[in-house]
Amino acid sequence: FDKLDKNKDGRINAEEFTIGFSAKTATVRKQARAIYTHVDKDFSGTVDFLEFLQASFPNISKEDIIYAVEVYSKFEVLPTQKDVCLTSLTDAEKEEITAIFRRFDVNGDGHVSYQELKEKMIECWDDADMDEVFKTCDEDSNQELNLEEFMFLMADYYSK
Repeated sequence: FDKLDKNKDGRINAEEFTIGFSAKTATVRKQARAIYTHVDKDFSGTVDFLEFLQASFPNISKEDIIYAVEVYSKFEVLPTQKDVCLTSLTDAEKEEITAIFRRFDVNGDGHVSYQELKEKMIECWDDADMDEVFKTCDEDSNQELNLEEFMFLMADYYSK
């Protein structure tokens, strides 16, 4: 929740949600906005922690919500979205993503450059989508994705 709440006001607005949803393409951003409208149960224009919990765990009991709030308040640093995405991948999925990474890494330098990814995804993504992917996934802003950054990019497709 804290990672999504960029302005630290205790609520997540639509922009924070869309960015935090790892909305790397226009299509995913549209899907994120649609999900956001369902998460904002009270139609306040923001999602509070309770709404976030209820959306994340639709069958959660009142007792579990109280417990989650107590546990949550004890954390100083929560796992990042990237951490959660990468730990949710199975070993087989990681192997498959690694194989895809090797095919995309045309020059074999251990990185998928902006140009290499663009050439592979030319039918699917425009320049704006490519820029958003690198803004979201390229942690060191070197216009290349290492294997971990590439796995983070691909994790969205394996979580569906």
